[in-house]
Amino acid sequence: QVVVIEEPKIEEATRYAEEMPLYPGGEGAMYSDIYNSITYPEMEKELNIQGKVYVDFVVEKDGSVTEVAAVREVKGGPNLSKEAVKAVKKLKKFTPAKMNGKPVRLRMTIPIQFTLK
Repeated sequence: QVVVIEEPKIEEATRYAEEMPLYPGGEGAMYSDIYNSITYPEMEKELNIQGKVYVDFVVEKDGSVTEVAAVREVKGGPNLSKEAVKAVKKLKKFTPAKMNGKPVRLRMTIPIQFTLK
């Protein structure tokens, strides 16, 4: 008697769904939450380093945010990436993406702009 225990497969996150994830209050609210939780890093401020950090993350079936990573960074501004990732990790739960009415994992990439005023 051989018992085969199958590893649960982590469903691959898709990039597109019939219904894309929705952030409470919409995209504007998401960016507002991100920018409100970012502190411009001192080193980058002193060196006048500005630019866009692209952050990749997965919106899980329950709407939570996982696998947050900076995929494109600002040259010479490593702390900008850290701040961007930290801010995305703090996001509220999304309404998950859906395919055929069922929640699916969805991978998103968003740009976060760092500008010194």
